[in-house]
Amino acid sequence: MSAFLYSLGHDLTPALRLLAAVMFGAWAVAYVQIVRAGFREKTYGLPLVSIFQNFSWELVFSFQLIAPGVLALVWGNRLWFVVDCVIVLQVFLYGKQAQTNPWVRQHFHAIAAAGLVATG
Repeated sequence: MSAFLYSLGHDLTPALRLLAAVMFGAWAVAYVQIVRAGFREKTYGLPLVSIFQNFSWELVFSFQLIAPGVLALVWGNRLWFVVDCVIVLQVFLYGKQAQTNPWVRQHFHAIAAAGLVATG
């Protein structure tokens, strides 16, 4: 079933396909840098709310809950979802140590889990 956003009965134009290719390339570079820096510095590379919202977004689009039927976009979204899983893993591996507030540090995993659920 076509998603509402793409139910106008037309395919993506060549210009939109080109834009999508440029976007995926740029995000690939950004994601590589975010993940590498996260492992190198033992932290997570984005604000928590952004990580959790992006994770939820990619989850929805990766499994065509709301996505166009364009195979390249579907697999591109799945690639981003896998990378988002790595970034979420970094949150749970390194996030507690990155906190300066003692209460937040003590409860970080519960806070992060609640944030992930709340944005999903």
